[in-house]
Amino acid sequence: MKWQPWNVIPNKIRFLLALLVFYYGGVQVRSQVSNSTGYLIDQRALWVAVVEDPALVKFIADDIYIDPAEIERIELFDLDKNGFAKGDIIKTYPDEIVYFLDDPSENLQNVINSWQFQANYSMIGENSEKLSEELEARPYRKAGNAITASLVRGLNRNYQDLPVKIWFYRDLTGFRFEMWSYDEDKLKFQPLPPVVTMPDTVTTYDLLHLFRADTLVIADTTFYDFLYIYKTVSDTVFLPKK
Repeated sequence: MKWQPWNVIPNKIRFLLALLVFYYGGVQVRSQVSNSTGYLIDQRALWVAVVEDPALVKFIADDIYIDPAEIERIELFDLDKNGFAKGDIIKTYPDEIVYFLDDPSENLQNVINSWQFQANYSMIGENSEKLSEELEARPYRKAGNAITASLVRGLNRNYQDLPVKIWFYRDLTGFRFEMWSYDEDKLKFQPLPPVVTMPDTVTTYDLLHLFRADTLVIADTTFYDFLYIYKTVSDTVFLPKK
Protein backbone atom coordinates (compact mmCIF):
# COMPACT_ATOMS: atom_id res chain seq x y z
CA MET A 1 0.00 0.00 0.00
CA LYS A 2 1.08 3.55 -0.62
CA TRP A 3 -0.57 4.81 2.56
CA GLN A 4 0.07 3.37 5.99
CA PRO A 5 -2.74 3.16 8.57
CA TRP A 6 -2.07 4.59 11.99
CA ASN A 7 -1.58 1.20 13.67
CA VAL A 8 1.33 0.23 11.39
CA ILE A 9 3.21 3.53 11.53
CA PRO A 10 6.53 3.22 13.43
CA ASN A 11 6.34 4.12 17.11
CA LYS A 12 8.63 7.15 16.69
CA ILE A 13 6.39 8.68 14.02
CA ARG A 14 3.24 7.79 15.98
CA PHE A 15 4.64 9.63 18.99
CA LEU A 16 5.31 12.75 16.94
CA LEU A 17 1.87 12.67 15.38
CA ALA A 18 0.26 12.21 18.77
CA LEU A 19 1.41 15.72 19.70
CA LEU A 20 -0.74 17.22 16.96
CA VAL A 21 -4.32 18.36 17.53
CA PHE A 22 -6.25 18.58 14.26
CA TYR A 23 -9.10 20.89 13.21
CA TYR A 24 -9.94 23.20 10.30
CA GLY A 25 -7.26 25.77 9.72
CA GLY A 26 -4.20 23.94 10.99
CA VAL A 27 -2.58 22.68 14.16
CA GLN A 28 -3.27 24.42 17.44
CA VAL A 29 -1.72 23.51 20.80
CA ARG A 30 -0.99 25.78 23.71
CA SER A 31 2.59 26.93 24.08
CA GLN A 32 4.44 25.77 27.16
CA VAL A 33 8.12 25.81 28.05
CA SER A 34 9.55 23.51 30.69
CA ASN A 35 13.05 24.42 31.85
CA SER A 36 13.30 21.30 33.99
CA THR A 37 12.72 18.80 31.18
CA GLY A 38 14.01 20.94 28.31
CA TYR A 39 11.07 20.70 25.92
CA LEU A 40 8.96 23.27 24.09
CA ILE A 41 5.36 22.87 22.96
CA ASP A 42 4.53 25.50 20.37
CA GLN A 43 1.89 25.86 17.67
CA ARG A 44 2.13 26.30 13.92
CA ALA A 45 -0.36 27.27 11.24
CA LEU A 46 -0.40 24.50 8.62
CA TRP A 47 -2.11 24.20 5.28
CA VAL A 48 -5.00 21.74 5.37
CA ALA A 49 -6.97 20.67 2.30
CA VAL A 50 -10.56 19.80 3.23
CA VAL A 51 -12.07 17.57 0.52
CA GLU A 52 -15.84 16.97 0.62
CA ASP A 53 -16.72 16.52 -3.04
CA PRO A 54 -17.77 12.82 -3.38
CA ALA A 55 -16.03 12.34 -6.72
CA LEU A 56 -12.76 13.81 -5.45
CA VAL A 57 -12.98 11.87 -2.19
CA LYS A 58 -13.38 8.62 -4.19
CA PHE A 59 -10.49 9.57 -6.49
CA ILE A 60 -8.12 10.10 -3.57
CA ALA A 61 -9.29 7.00 -1.71
CA ASP A 62 -8.94 4.78 -4.79
CA ASP A 63 -5.50 6.20 -5.54
CA ILE A 64 -4.17 5.37 -2.09
CA TYR A 65 -5.95 2.00 -1.90
CA ILE A 66 -8.45 2.63 0.88
CA ASP A 67 -12.18 1.90 0.77
CA PRO A 68 -14.09 5.12 -0.04
CA ALA A 69 -17.50 3.66 0.84
CA GLU A 70 -17.72 5.09 4.37
CA ILE A 71 -15.62 8.22 3.83
CA GLU A 72 -17.51 11.52 3.88
CA ARG A 73 -14.58 13.92 4.12
CA ILE A 74 -10.82 13.88 3.73
CA GLU A 75 -8.36 16.32 5.28
CA LEU A 76 -4.83 16.44 3.94
CA PHE A 77 -2.23 18.23 6.11
CA ASP A 78 0.94 19.84 4.76
CA LEU A 79 3.32 19.13 7.63
CA ASP A 80 6.47 20.73 6.23
CA LYS A 81 4.87 23.74 4.48
CA ASN A 82 6.28 22.85 1.07
CA GLY A 83 3.00 21.94 -0.61
CA PHE A 84 1.04 18.71 -0.45
CA ALA A 85 3.39 15.84 -1.27
CA LYS A 86 5.23 12.83 0.10
CA GLY A 87 5.65 13.01 3.88
CA ASP A 88 2.27 14.57 4.65
CA ILE A 89 -0.65 12.91 6.41
CA ILE A 90 -4.34 12.44 5.68
CA LYS A 91 -7.29 12.03 8.02
CA THR A 92 -10.60 10.50 6.95
CA TYR A 93 -14.03 11.21 8.41
CA PRO A 94 -16.20 10.11 10.13
CA ASP A 95 -13.93 7.22 11.16
CA GLU A 96 -11.05 9.68 11.93
CA ILE A 97 -8.34 7.30 10.77
CA VAL A 98 -4.94 8.88 10.08
CA TYR A 99 -2.80 7.69 7.16
CA PHE A 100 0.80 8.50 6.34
CA LEU A 101 1.47 9.54 2.74
CA ASP A 102 4.31 7.36 1.52
CA ASP A 103 4.41 7.81 -2.26
CA PRO A 104 1.44 9.47 -4.04
CA SER A 105 0.86 8.49 -7.63
CA GLU A 106 1.60 10.89 -10.45
CA ASN A 107 -2.13 11.45 -11.04
CA LEU A 108 -2.77 12.34 -7.39
CA GLN A 109 0.33 14.52 -7.20
CA ASN A 110 -0.76 16.49 -10.26
CA VAL A 111 -4.09 17.23 -8.58
CA ILE A 112 -2.74 18.29 -5.18
CA ASN A 113 0.07 20.36 -6.70
CA SER A 114 -2.46 23.11 -7.42
CA TRP A 115 -3.72 23.24 -3.83
CA GLN A 116 -2.17 26.32 -2.29
CA PHE A 117 -3.43 28.47 0.56
CA GLN A 118 -3.58 32.21 -0.10
CA ALA A 119 -4.52 34.56 2.73
CA ASN A 120 -7.05 37.25 1.81
CA TYR A 121 -4.92 39.73 3.74
CA SER A 122 -1.40 39.34 5.11
CA MET A 123 1.25 41.77 6.26
CA ILE A 124 4.98 41.09 6.63
CA GLY A 125 7.44 43.88 7.32
CA GLU A 126 9.85 45.49 9.74
CA ASN A 127 8.78 46.41 13.23
CA SER A 128 9.00 50.09 14.19
CA GLU A 129 7.79 52.49 16.89
CA LYS A 130 5.46 54.20 14.41
CA LEU A 131 4.15 51.06 12.74
CA SER A 132 0.49 51.82 13.59
CA GLU A 133 0.68 55.31 12.10
CA GLU A 134 2.48 54.01 9.01
CA LEU A 135 -0.19 51.37 8.42
CA GLU A 136 -3.07 53.82 8.82
CA ALA A 137 -1.42 56.26 6.40
CA ARG A 138 -1.27 53.75 3.55
CA PRO A 139 -3.82 54.56 0.81
CA TYR A 140 -4.57 50.91 -0.07
CA ARG A 141 -6.29 48.06 1.82
CA LYS A 142 -7.26 50.54 4.48
CA ALA A 143 -9.65 48.24 6.38
CA GLY A 144 -7.05 45.50 6.85
CA ASN A 145 -4.38 48.05 7.70
CA ALA A 146 -6.65 49.64 10.31
CA ILE A 147 -7.28 46.28 12.00
CA THR A 148 -3.55 45.55 12.09
CA ALA A 149 -2.77 49.04 13.38
CA SER A 150 -5.31 48.70 16.20
CA LEU A 151 -3.83 45.37 17.24
CA VAL A 152 -0.27 46.73 17.17
CA ARG A 153 -1.29 49.85 19.12
CA GLY A 154 -3.00 47.83 21.85
CA LEU A 155 -0.10 45.39 22.02
CA ASN A 156 2.49 48.17 22.32
CA ARG A 157 0.51 49.86 25.08
CA ASN A 158 0.23 46.74 27.26
CA TYR A 159 3.29 44.71 26.26
CA GLN A 160 6.47 46.26 24.90
CA ASP A 161 8.84 43.31 25.09
CA LEU A 162 9.72 40.81 22.34
CA PRO A 163 8.76 38.29 21.09
CA VAL A 164 5.05 37.54 21.29
CA LYS A 165 2.74 35.31 19.23
CA ILE A 166 -1.00 35.84 18.68
CA TRP A 167 -3.73 33.79 17.02
CA PHE A 168 -7.39 34.82 16.62
CA TYR A 169 -10.46 33.17 15.15
CA ARG A 170 -14.18 33.95 15.22
CA ASP A 171 -17.35 32.66 13.59
CA LEU A 172 -21.10 32.69 14.21
CA THR A 173 -20.81 30.65 17.41
CA GLY A 174 -18.02 32.56 19.16
CA PHE A 175 -14.36 33.49 19.02
CA ARG A 176 -10.99 32.21 20.15
CA PHE A 177 -7.97 34.35 21.04
CA GLU A 178 -4.57 33.02 22.09
CA MET A 179 -1.34 34.81 23.01
CA TRP A 180 1.84 32.94 23.95
CA SER A 181 5.66 32.98 23.98
CA TYR A 182 5.81 36.22 25.98
CA ASP A 183 7.15 37.27 29.38
CA GLU A 184 4.21 37.29 31.80
CA ASP A 185 6.02 39.67 34.18
CA LYS A 186 6.29 42.32 31.47
CA LEU A 187 2.62 42.20 30.52
CA LYS A 188 1.27 45.38 32.14
CA PHE A 189 -2.21 46.81 31.70
CA GLN A 190 -2.23 50.41 30.51
CA PRO A 191 -5.62 52.15 30.16
CA LEU A 192 -6.50 54.03 27.03
CA PRO A 193 -5.53 57.72 27.08
CA PRO A 194 -8.42 60.15 27.66
CA VAL A 195 -10.40 61.03 24.58
CA VAL A 196 -10.05 64.68 23.57
CA THR A 197 -13.23 65.87 21.87
CA MET A 198 -12.48 68.14 18.96
CA PRO A 199 -14.99 70.79 17.82
CA ASP A 200 -15.63 69.04 14.53
CA THR A 201 -16.63 65.85 16.34
CA VAL A 202 -19.47 67.46 18.36
CA THR A 203 -22.84 66.33 17.07
CA THR A 204 -25.17 67.91 19.69
CA TYR A 205 -25.18 71.65 20.39
CA ASP A 206 -26.76 74.18 22.75
CA LEU A 207 -27.30 77.73 21.41
CA LEU A 208 -26.20 80.83 23.25
CA HIS A 209 -27.11 84.22 21.72
CA LEU A 210 -25.13 87.28 22.76
CA PHE A 211 -26.40 90.83 22.13
CA ARG A 212 -24.54 94.04 22.93
CA ALA A 213 -25.77 97.60 22.31
CA ASP A 214 -23.85 100.86 22.87
CA THR A 215 -25.17 104.44 22.68
CA LEU A 216 -22.83 107.42 22.57
CA VAL A 217 -24.09 111.03 22.73
CA ILE A 218 -21.71 114.01 22.27
CA ALA A 219 -23.20 117.56 22.63
CA ASP A 220 -20.64 119.78 24.34
CA THR A 221 -21.65 123.13 22.81
CA THR A 222 -24.08 124.58 20.37
CA PHE A 223 -21.27 124.96 17.85
CA TYR A 224 -21.13 121.22 17.28
CA ASP A 225 -23.64 119.05 15.61
CA PHE A 226 -25.52 116.53 17.69
CA LEU A 227 -23.84 113.11 17.29
CA TYR A 228 -25.85 109.94 17.95
CA ILE A 229 -24.11 106.54 17.60
CA TYR A 230 -25.96 103.24 17.91
CA LYS A 231 -24.21 99.94 17.39
CA THR A 232 -25.45 96.35 17.81
CA VAL A 233 -23.23 93.26 17.78
CA SER A 234 -24.73 89.76 17.49
CA ASP A 235 -22.74 86.51 17.85
CA THR A 236 -23.70 82.84 18.01
CA VAL A 237 -21.53 80.53 20.13
CA PHE A 238 -21.86 76.73 19.92
CA LEU A 239 -21.37 74.90 23.20
CA PRO A 240 -21.00 71.07 23.49
CA LYS A 241 -23.83 69.37 25.34
CA LYS A 242 -22.74 68.23 28.82
